[in-house]
Amino acid sequence: GINYGLLGDDLPPPEQAVALIKSMGFGQVKIFDSDPNILNALANTSLRVVMAATNEELETLAASPAAAAEWLDQQVRPHLPAARIRMITVGNELLSHPEINQPRWPLLLPAMQNLQEALQAAGLNHQIKVSTCIAMDALNVSY
Repeated sequence: GINYGLLGDDLPPPEQAVALIKSMGFGQVKIFDSDPNILNALANTSLRVVMAATNEELETLAASPAAAAEWLDQQVRPHLPAARIRMITVGNELLSHPEINQPRWPLLLPAMQNLQEALQAAGLNHQIKVSTCIAMDALNVSY
């Protein structure tokens, strides 16, 4: 697979980026949020999609299963089944940079649990999995 990020200058529009990804033979793409323009460009392609709930969305997702279900209804369900969303990562490298992210650490597990519950309630838990992304620096301390 390939990561499709939006940090940079002179980026091609999503349709061109998706065409390039497909031409390079990738079968899976990871996006770092739930950008509807990118998800629309990924619709009706053979690409499997890993999308993300951002670090900033953790508080919403952790608030309650109902809040996670609302996020799912707004950010994911409009793109199904056209976009082949197979996984949602909750947060990105949250365990890195403790000076920035540590206040959000306690939100990670409840957010993941609520999102999993929302997927189950929607009947999507066999199609879409929940995970998180950690950077390798989280593993650098040995005991």
